[in-house]
Amino acid sequence: MILSFLGTGAGRGTKTVQVTVRFMAQLKRAAGKASETLTLAHGYTLRDLVLRLARDNVSLAGFLLDPAGTPQPSLLLFVGDEQVRSDSARPIQEGDVVTLLTPMAGGLCDHGATYSCQPLR
Repeated sequence: MILSFLGTGAGRGTKTVQVTVRFMAQLKRAAGKASETLTLAHGYTLRDLVLRLARDNVSLAGFLLDPAGTPQPSLLLFVGDEQVRSDSARPIQEGDVVTLLTPMAGGLCDHGATYSCQPLR
């Protein structure tokens, strides 16, 4: 799916870049897809991208944004192989692949009749 969106930040104009967004784990289920390609205005930042994704898909918003409507600090965001902060002002470059992942928590499961899980200590 190719979507077009022109943001409002400084330096944005008619030049655009394409970025691939990959959704992992819970975000993949919430988004209803594994990935999408977006066409964004030149100068669009990673923070802008997180806000855009949350705005466009209410199922993602609870995972991507905190109660104040800003990017979740615990959100794991990668550009290529580099981990970056979800509120990063880093401009998106042509061809970037951005991967979004929610934090994982582990536990030790007792697979008896109840299948209850207990946190690791």
